[in-house]
Amino acid sequence: MESRMLGDVQLNADTACKLGNDNIGVLVEKCSNIDILAKQLEDLCSCEWPGQWVVICSAKLDLRRLYSQLHQGTLAGSEKSYWTWRNGIFTYPEGTKALRKSGLITRNVSALLVLDFHGSLHQSRGMRSNRYFGNDRPQLIADFRSSLMESDWSPPLYLLTSKPAKSVNSQAMLSPYCLENWWFVDGSHLRIGKPPFTS
Repeated sequence: MESRMLGDVQLNADTACKLGNDNIGVLVEKCSNIDILAKQLEDLCSCEWPGQWVVICSAKLDLRRLYSQLHQGTLAGSEKSYWTWRNGIFTYPEGTKALRKSGLITRNVSALLVLDFHGSLHQSRGMRSNRYFGNDRPQLIADFRSSLMESDWSPPLYLLTSKPAKSVNSQAMLSPYCLENWWFVDGSHLRIGKPPFTS
């Protein structure tokens, strides 16, 4: 399967179908910082879309910052392993285990949005030689995605990073997330918000 660098990208039913059936991830390079992204996620989770969005932060700090912005500074509950806001569910890799059992996923999941600004989450494999020993963080995400499979389709996985794609070993990122290939998107072309989009 061929890797592709895409221009403007909008997640619609046809794109989601291809990504989920062919097990292709979308690596979004040069993403905005967490504060700007929070506004985009606010728009996304507010749109009238018949599905849920799951946002997985690689760092608990980013999860807390999103909570603070979306809940307008109210920090009660920001230490939870997962929380909801409109039609979004927010968590971190270790929180996906509890999320699976929570009953919060009541509709089809439209996509998993993995926020990994440093592009290093795929290296957190739980090997004996590193600090994640016994805790394979990307495998937790892959298992969670697998649990949402319907027939041969799984929700698309979008990996958002601040790094340019050419500065990360994207091939080494396929196996940890159990993907076949990547499509590449420049973060400046990623349009998140209320459809339809206008130019």
